[in-house]
Amino acid sequence: PLGVPNLPAEDATPAVEANALADFSAACAESVSRQGAAWCIENPAGSRLWDLPRMKTLLFLPNARDVVFNACMTGGSRDKSFAFARTFPASTPSGAIW
Repeated sequence: PLGVPNLPAEDATPAVEANALADFSAACAESVSRQGAAWCIENPAGSRLWDLPRMKTLLFLPNARDVVFNACMTGGSRDKSFAFARTFPASTPSGAIW
């Protein structure tokens, strides 16, 4: 997820940009958590995004949870797994669904 040494430029630039976006997203989630607001980050369950250290630390924030579920179209030949890292504000009932 953080890239490998000696990537060709056409691969290195997207990797650097994707890592910066992931870091920014995690920083935003951390910031709004400090203010007591809810946040949610979604990506495919098998995504390397979830391997990034800063994404892993989000689950240590108060009220943070990870959720993985399959969503496939009727008649689809394979599961399509999604993962969410998210929080609910403390005032949200524990059984609420977003």
